[in-house]
Amino acid sequence: MIQGKIKVTWESSDYEHLPWQENENHAAKIISKVAVNPHNLGNLMCFDEDLLGKFYDAVSEFKLDKKVIAINKFRPGQMLPFHSDKYETYRKRNNINENDVIQRVIVFLHDPKPGHQLWIKDKICMGPAGSYFAWEGETEHMAANLGIEDRYVLQLTGVKRNVPQEKLNDYYWKVWKPSYEKFKYSGWALLDKVSPTDQVLDIGCGFNLFKEKLGDRVYGIDPANPKADEMVTWEDYVPHKRFNVYFALGSLNFYPESKLFGHVKKLAETMQPGDRMYWRQNPGIGDHPWKEVKEVQDSFYPWTIDLNYQFGEQYNFEIKECKWDTGSRIYAEWIKK
Repeated sequence: MIQGKIKVTWESSDYEHLPWQENENHAAKIISKVAVNPHNLGNLMCFDEDLLGKFYDAVSEFKLDKKVIAINKFRPGQMLPFHSDKYETYRKRNNINENDVIQRVIVFLHDPKPGHQLWIKDKICMGPAGSYFAWEGETEHMAANLGIEDRYVLQLTGVKRNVPQEKLNDYYWKVWKPSYEKFKYSGWALLDKVSPTDQVLDIGCGFNLFKEKLGDRVYGIDPANPKADEMVTWEDYVPHKRFNVYFALGSLNFYPESKLFGHVKKLAETMQPGDRMYWRQNPGIGDHPWKEVKEVQDSFYPWTIDLNYQFGEQYNFEIKECKWDTGSRIYAEWIKK
């Protein structure tokens, strides 16, 4: 789940009196996790682009192609029980192929009201007007109006811009340069975290500079850089020895979301109790000093401090430290329970 907040540029009069359409045959458009007959299933929607121009401007910052927005209205008692979306109409109208990653974004148009709910998996989503929550593909979610006032949200659907691995490899070998001295916690300071008996796996090691300091105590993997001990992605790497310390310094930081979540899952399955993981995480900003970053920055996943704790709870990690490092990155230390 991705979350954040955009600037509120609308008034309630911009959405309360739109020409609404009943979202017909909603049961056929979703994969429901419960029986739907007992529910007041569905909602009202407005797709009129001429009327929604202000809202298209409001979501311009989302880096999605083939954007389609709608304003959804849930009258009291209406709901969509836990389900995943099929996106059949969106796929047909926008020529979406099977390999495209569809992202759905929900933006709250007004402040919270009693009984208004949005759940994504097991997380309830709350926040003031302008708060947004997003997911990819067939992520399970539910929405309901259990209150006495109408509920309005903006729904954005789009395709996540895909940067091929080959293009990322080319950038990180030919353009990118490391700057470990720049970071207070996730740079050379990590040398003080490594004991003489530790064995370190540096995931996405780049030019493998820690090896110059730690020698055979570190093994670097990287799909782009021949300076690595092994040129391989984390998902394809097969551990060849026991490691008890792991580095991922900006390397596990890329869309699609399912890929990133798979990376974390593999860490949880590989690490043993007491093993330590040190992170540098990009919150999704393309602030590299090279102009070529514009070609790859759409692939940067927006890490958050909250996401660290969500992963910790999900995969049984103690989040020993998680804080901003030099203003623009997140430093985190995880310990496997």
